[in-house]
Amino acid sequence: MREIGRLESKKAKNQRAKPRALTADEAIDLLGKLDTDEQAIADDLPDMVRLFLATGERTGEVLAAHWSDFDEKEKSIAMAGNAIRAKGRGKIINRERP
Repeated sequence: MREIGRLESKKAKNQRAKPRALTADEAIDLLGKLDTDEQAIADDLPDMVRLFLATGERTGEVLAAHWSDFDEKEKSIAMAGNAIRAKGRGKIINRERP
């Protein structure tokens, strides 16, 4: 702790870039790279990224998606929960109850 100095300024020196959506070409390029990467495939990243792109959902909701939420006839998915970090319990799926 002795070697840590006081911060000179609370203001960020670099401005954050505004968030933006991927272009169609960028999305196709990303999926092509994920589909050929052995580690990405082992970690189910291609499928997860496709779900992100198709739904626009946040990470917690995508990680909590379950097959029972998918209606094949309607071709829709009900996002009925999210992945959270619960104190003393670790990472859990918090399912919404109707």
